[in-house]
Amino acid sequence: NFRTQDVWQVEAAARFIEGRDQMVISKTGDGKTFCFLLASLCSLDRTIVVLTPLISLEDCHVATARKYGLKAVAIN
Repeated sequence: NFRTQDVWQVEAAARFIEGRDQMVISKTGDGKTFCFLLASLCSLDRTIVVLTPLISLEDCHVATARKYGLKAVAIN
């Protein structure tokens, strides 16, 4: 059972999995990371590029992706 505010995350992840390009813009703490992590775990043969304005957030994204066995790199 998803809360109403969580539906966009599942829809965004589904679009990634379908191979559709998209841009997700949302405020800090809304759960954007979930979208690309879910898509990455379901599409191991694809490359997903995530842009973020903070180096510390890049490092967090890379660490989280690697925790789940994904290949990840931060370029800054």
